[in-house]
Amino acid sequence: MKSTFSLNPFIGRMLETAGYDVDRVTNSVQSALNDSSLVKEESKRGNVSLVAKGTEYKVSESTRADYTGKTTAPIAFSSWHDAQAAVFKKHGDPSAEIPPAVLPAHLVIWLVKFQTVKVMEAPAEPTEAKGKGKGQRNGNLESVPTPEPAK
Repeated sequence: MKSTFSLNPFIGRMLETAGYDVDRVTNSVQSALNDSSLVKEESKRGNVSLVAKGTEYKVSESTRADYTGKTTAPIAFSSWHDAQAAVFKKHGDPSAEIPPAVLPAHLVIWLVKFQTVKVMEAPAEPTEAKGKGKGQRNGNLESVPTPEPAK
């Protein structure tokens, strides 16, 4: 299936402000949607109607295709996204930015690999210095008064 996934602008801004790479998320979802197999396809032809004083005709055809595939995190994101977009369509656009807290926990776990902002790491444990004092000081530097400049 050649499907194009269009991200809702409000959800796109939410992902962007939360530090996720929106293009990579979109590509991942689109790739997962296109990795499905065709189950059933049916076509219907509409009635033929004469136009241009009977010298031409027009007819329409509609094709319906059903696809199936394995449920993955990108597919679950697409399902959640489509449900949110349906709410916006039915009840109107949100009045403010959407907080990332509305994302389900299992989708946040999947989205972590698309983060562009580094998460703060815990400071490294200090290594023990070699020598007599082993790097320890008597007191801290914040309590030491700063000398006044000479006048």
